[in-house]
Amino acid sequence: MKKSLLFILAMLMCFNIEAKHFVTTWACSPQPFRKDDVPERIKLDEVTIKQTIHVSIGGTAVKLKLSNEYSDSTIEIRSVRLEDSSYLTFGGKRNVDIPKGEAVWSDVLKYNLRPLQRLNITIEYGRMPKNPTVHSGSRTTSVITKDTEQEGVLHWYTIAALDVKTGKSECIPAIGNSITDGRGTTNDMQNRWTDIASETLGAKSKCGVINLGIGGNAVCEGGIGPTALQRFDADVLSQHGVKRIIIFEGVNDIGCSNDLDKTCQNLIAGYKTMIRKAHERGLVVYGATITPFGKSFYYTDERERCRNEVNEWIRASDAFDAVIDFDQVLADPSAPSQLREEWQSDWLHPNAEGYKVMGEYAGKILKKKILKAKHIYEKNIYLGVAAGVSF
Repeated sequence: MKKSLLFILAMLMCFNIEAKHFVTTWACSPQPFRKDDVPERIKLDEVTIKQTIHVSIGGTAVKLKLSNEYSDSTIEIRSVRLEDSSYLTFGGKRNVDIPKGEAVWSDVLKYNLRPLQRLNITIEYGRMPKNPTVHSGSRTTSVITKDTEQEGVLHWYTIAALDVKTGKSECIPAIGNSITDGRGTTNDMQNRWTDIASETLGAKSKCGVINLGIGGNAVCEGGIGPTALQRFDADVLSQHGVKRIIIFEGVNDIGCSNDLDKTCQNLIAGYKTMIRKAHERGLVVYGATITPFGKSFYYTDERERCRNEVNEWIRASDAFDAVIDFDQVLADPSAPSQLREEWQSDWLHPNAEGYKVMGEYAGKILKKKILKAKHIYEKNIYLGVAAGVSF
């Protein structure tokens, strides 16, 4: 009788019957406001902004994170509604004031969010800081309305993450630079490599790749926005439902370096720091190789040597749990220091077709690893429970 009950318990665990929990289905990396983030005609104060996001995982309820972390004064939110006019609340109220340097989560809203849905979020603002917290490279048109005037911009304001209530799902944060952020993709088409990877994984996988790229970002020093090392805890480790992460950064460190020997050493040390932090939390870490930049303004023979040295470390050091070899996928076989011509937009960034290739490749690697891990986990659960082992 006891063995029969243990067998049934093992089967239930194998079929993923478990309580629902919140998982991040979309996020971006908050950034300090820059001059390029200013609309041309409309002053950012007492405006309404409709913003579009591309989620990964679906579920039955949502909650939204709003960020004022890089602003110097309080921001007044009068209301936040989703595309079907469902209003979010904050402590039971539609309005909320977010002090400078802080972020808030909305209350939970019952909402049928579909996997891979494009979701409109409309925020009505009161007073806004002169430097609101933003994400500069949305690659998606946000529509700003003030009275009867409208203006479209390619930035996100205030929105930072969306969590969804779901079953056994996970998010896979990808920290990166403009190649992850989507420079060279098609505006409003949601065709960054992370979008394609989530689509390749598919709804049945219950996994989504979360885009935490910042254009111009660096791992160690310089660049635009907080460096990867500075933002790793807040941007990557703070997401919900994380079991594995992707680190795909380094080209801007190399491209802006005046001391390439030091840069190579610092990059490897930076990777080791992020890997250690992730492993301390029991996370699987994927390292992505730095893609070619021959013919771009970054290229010199010395920088190419540094790129190859760092990539060889990513591939051969065994510091990462797995490697996503974007370099090998995108490099021109006849000129390995360059992207394939048909997949490049400016010889540094891929074009839409190049991002499609990247996303499909990454999605297939992730799917294979996830399915293998799931099979091993469920097999161990079954054998362990059948043997009377507690989990």
